[in-house]
Amino acid sequence: MYNALAYEQKNRNKGVRISVMIHLLILLIAFFYYLPGVDLTALEDKPPYAVKVDFTFEESSLSKFAHDDAGAQRPKSESAPAEEKQQEETPKQEEVTKPQEIKVTKPQVIEVPKPDIKLPTPVYTYLRIP
Repeated sequence: MYNALAYEQKNRNKGVRISVMIHLLILLIAFFYYLPGVDLTALEDKPPYAVKVDFTFEESSLSKFAHDDAGAQRPKSESAPAEEKQQEETPKQEEVTKPQEIKVTKPQVIEVPKPDIKLPTPVYTYLRIP
């Protein structure tokens, strides 16, 4: 009798698993059936965007730090006052420099050719069950 109960329990578990998988498959099909489609004709009217990147080399304000010798030692504190005295004796002359002019550029519009893609229309077929 024990064998019969174990056999029935095994069959019941197998039936429950198969039933759950079939129901999930039906729910998945229903979900995709009622899912709204994307209207590609609305997207066709908008032009694609393009970005132009200018890779020109310009010296940055931190470039002097990048070219410094990383292993150089700092001057000792004893030699620092002597250098300061020499700098104090020379009169400082203020140099009048003209500020650098910044050129303002307008963004350029790049004309991208519009691709001529014809989208197929959906064909609906109905399943007749006799």
